[in-house]
Amino acid sequence: MDFIKGEIFYDINFQYPDGGPICDKLLLVVNKKHTSPQDVVLVPCKTNKRNSILKPHCNENEKIFFVDKQIGANGFYRDNTIIQLFHIEIYFYDAIEEYFQNQRIKRLQKYTTQDEFSRILNCLKKMKDDISQEIQDLIF
Repeated sequence: MDFIKGEIFYDINFQYPDGGPICDKLLLVVNKKHTSPQDVVLVPCKTNKRNSILKPHCNENEKIFFVDKQIGANGFYRDNTIIQLFHIEIYFYDAIEEYFQNQRIKRLQKYTTQDEFSRILNCLKKMKDDISQEIQDLIF
C-alpha cells in the first residue's frame, strides 16, 4: 500500500498519544518521498468554524497551519481547518495496514495541492527544533 505525500485520510477512532477523548479526525501524510513503503508521518487536522484570530497558512507560534475552507485542498475542507503541527507522529506500516483492514482509517482519495503541501512543509521547517530527528529524517 502506498501513502502519497499530501494525501488526506479519515480516522474514525483517533486518540492523541497522551490520551484524551477518542474522536474522528482527518490525517495528512507529510513524508518527503512521494510514496513510503515503510513508516508514515501523519498530522491530525481539526475543524475551526469560528476562526477570528488565525491568519491563513503558517501560524508558527501556535504550531499550526490554518486552511481556509475556500482554498484548502481544492475546496475539499467543508469548514476552516487547523492542521495541528504540534501533534506530528510516525505511524508504523504494520499498524496502518491493520487500521485499514479494521476500517478504522479510510482513504478519501483527496490531496492537498502541491502549493499547499509546500507551505505546510515550510511551516514545519520553522518548527524544526521541536521535531524529533527521526521525524525530520522522514519529512525533510
